[in-house]
Amino acid sequence: MIKKFELLTNDFVEPLDCYSGNMHRIRALVDIPAHGVRAGDLGGFLWDEGNLSHEGQAWVGGNARVAGNVSGDALVSGQAWVGPWVLVLERAQIRDWAILEAIGWVGGDARVGDHAILTDVIVVRDRAHVGGRVRLSGGDAGRATVVGGEAHLTGDLHLNGSLQLIGTGTALAAA
Repeated sequence: MIKKFELLTNDFVEPLDCYSGNMHRIRALVDIPAHGVRAGDLGGFLWDEGNLSHEGQAWVGGNARVAGNVSGDALVSGQAWVGPWVLVLERAQIRDWAILEAIGWVGGDARVGDHAILTDVIVVRDRAHVGGRVRLSGGDAGRATVVGGEAHLTGDLHLNGSLQLIGTGTALAAA
């Protein structure tokens, strides 16, 4: 397996909230065409090398911070935060100022962005989009909140509980 990035020991930040240890910026060692990354480009920050797979075209860019796991062809970018119990996989994108402080995963072609905050037990899948200032608080470990299909959540929504939002609908709340 060819390494696609390296951790820079002299470029680091502290993780968010109560997590300890530094997060180190990454530098691409190979081109990653799916995300326009060229060898030598700087990326975001990882807690350790295991947070980003060397396989596939997954990437962490901008000033994003990842303590979870990113794999497949997924992208985490902007100022996004991915907590340690979150998997970002397949072709999913986490961007902008999104915060995922949940237990769960984002996969398929799902997108989470803008100022969305996802907490508790969450699954975002298929072609679902969560954006705006949506606050999505999931259920307990036995009952996750699932957003799937082509569901589109945006605006100033706050959804709480064990919800199943799957289909082609749009939930929009005015600011």
